[in-house]
Amino acid sequence: MDPLENPFWHALVTQPQFATGDEFAHRYLPDIDPIAALPDVPDAASWSALTGLIEEPAGINLLRLSYDIPEDWTLHYRLPVVQMVCESATGRPSRSSFEPLTPGDRPEMLALAISTRPGPYALNTPKLGDYIGVRQNGRIIAMAGIRIRIPGMTEVSSVCTDPNFRGQGLAAALTAELTARIFDCGEQPFLHAHAGNSGAIAIYERLGYRITRTLEHVVVSPPAN
Repeated sequence: MDPLENPFWHALVTQPQFATGDEFAHRYLPDIDPIAALPDVPDAASWSALTGLIEEPAGINLLRLSYDIPEDWTLHYRLPVVQMVCESATGRPSRSSFEPLTPGDRPEMLALAISTRPGPYALNTPKLGDYIGVRQNGRIIAMAGIRIRIPGMTEVSSVCTDPNFRGQGLAAALTAELTARIFDCGEQPFLHAHAGNSGAIAIYERLGYRITRTLEHVVVSPPAN
């Protein structure tokens, strides 16, 4: 299986400082991200191991090419997600007011992520990579960051803008800046977007990203004891 068909598994096994689990199932620590992953070829032992890793009452997020959910598990949510890869950057944005976001900003960053729902996010998700943002009157109104890494590739994630400040090109500018930084490091950028979010997909395409595949994003809970 191409690592990008099961990206979180291949990221988690190379990020042990942020993860817990074993060869059967892995997940990010709960304060890092509510995301787990199973091996490329999961079996009953994998699903059993995953049971012991889930603390969230609302279930855990999984993302890969496809999932066959065991009948005794609860499927809360299933949505197609496009994976987009950038072959070449279109250039850095002219905006120069990006700020590095720091540990002291994390409560405000979490509030922005909760209000805009860019995808799974937790208080300490920014430990996974650099985050940058835009402020107005001292308040963070837009942000984006780097989440997972697999050999040769780095993901742009958590791209979000306060609804009161949309339409100003902030998300595009933040994505373009991070994309350029990833290329500067000799890595290839990729990202994920809900398949129905045509506006975001169009922005990413203008920045040089192309859809390479569609994955399944599911939220599941294990059988009740």
